[in-house]
Amino acid sequence: MTMMSPPRPVSVPPTEVASRKPRAVSWRHISELSEVGRQLYDEMLNIVVWVKSNAGQGSFYRSQHEFIGVFRVGEEPHQNNVELGRFGRNRSNVWTYAGVNTFVKGRMEALAAHPTVKPVALVADALLDCTARGDVVLDQFVGSGTTLLTAAKVARVAIGIEYEPRYVDVAILRWQRMTKLEAIFASDGRSFEDVGAARAAEIEQPNPHHWTAAGIKSPPNSATEDRTTAAFDVEEAKGDHVGSRPEGSHE
Repeated sequence: MTMMSPPRPVSVPPTEVASRKPRAVSWRHISELSEVGRQLYDEMLNIVVWVKSNAGQGSFYRSQHEFIGVFRVGEEPHQNNVELGRFGRNRSNVWTYAGVNTFVKGRMEALAAHPTVKPVALVADALLDCTARGDVVLDQFVGSGTTLLTAAKVARVAIGIEYEPRYVDVAILRWQRMTKLEAIFASDGRSFEDVGAARAAEIEQPNPHHWTAAGIKSPPNSATEDRTTAAFDVEEAKGDHVGSRPEGSHE
């Protein structure tokens, strides 16, 4: 099952992915949400209304909610962990969680990480609704890494895609602070800190192609800058450990 705003298509077999992170949209984009979702996925199951504890901006009515589309991926029945409270989860399609504009503990840190960061509790409840322990969760736009944090909390396996290097760094640092574990570079086993130190050293080395003629300094060649988004092995099967390091208790 997937919960989404209008995404860019991603080539991942539906059977390999249990869920995708909820993505919320404002009322202005509800038609695109429905149209694109129906084109990409197999069935629309519901539309969730995320009601925030504090209203934002608005010229007529101030906005205090966003929409989350719920779609099924593939032809197989979706996992339902709610079933009218059968498993102790009494959930409706109205979710109430504080928005980033609410003055709560950690607000400024969250805003510094990403301007539209989602509450961990919102994502955690969504995963608990439709996935099982150890299931794979795909986040097509990792951003500040809320899905990585949430997967660690509820014992799911997070697979993330992010093309902005600064957000890759933010996501990994947040994950390391929360889990007290170390992200490992998938290709050679180096730690996140080791890779950062090596790249910083490369930047500090003088560029032989950077020269000055007639007092005019040539601009640096941005194509030589290493902006490759690295893949870090931050989650392993069953969400119980990273590499050989045991994970702490799950909430």
